[in-house]
Amino acid sequence: MGSKLTYEYDFGDRWIHEIVVEAIGDIEPDAPRAVCTTRRGMAPAEDSGGSWGWEHLVETVNDPTADKHEDIRDWLGLEPGERVDPKAFDLNVPNGRLRRLFR
Repeated sequence: MGSKLTYEYDFGDRWIHEIVVEAIGDIEPDAPRAVCTTRRGMAPAEDSGGSWGWEHLVETVNDPTADKHEDIRDWLGLEPGERVDPKAFDLNVPNGRLRRLFR
């Protein structure tokens, strides 16, 4: 318990992820093999320039007066009026992917 794995995604942008093993137990035949139990926000857009670039993109896309506001919205594929909430997160998304991965 408590073992940690550090994973770096996209060496150019240096997205560092820490994965913590919280429990290991007997597994029922139909139980998921891996489960995401917590989060710290939505995944950033690909090639957004690391944490500083992602923060800038979120600010720009949510501020209609910002330079390049429309360009960034188009790049992210946002609908009119749609905003980006970097704290939004649905545990069903990663857990669905984990279920498919560990079938």
